[in-house]
Amino acid sequence: MQRILYIGGNLANTGGLSSAATGLEIRVTGNGFEAVNVIKSGFTPDCIISELYLPGVNALEIFKLFKLQGICPNAPFIIFSDQKNPEMKHKAHHLGVD
Repeated sequence: MQRILYIGGNLANTGGLSSAATGLEIRVTGNGFEAVNVIKSGFTPDCIISELYLPGVNALEIFKLFKLQGICPNAPFIIFSDQKNPEMKHKAHHLGVD
């Protein structure tokens, strides 16, 4: 079973994930700090999917925190947004976001 950690507050996005969730275990957190707590409690995701804009800090900051602390170093970290923002896209690629 594949494990996905979804970070974000837009629950409309998670509905699509759960309806396609055959063979997936999905954990949903509202922000990056909750995500860290879920991982520290023993959930090891195979993939991390995050909305770009989150309460508190954005997904790029969470990605940097994960990278610096070695949190799930082998899991792809995917960031998405419904807004076109070439500057953020460039920053994400520069940091190594999947």
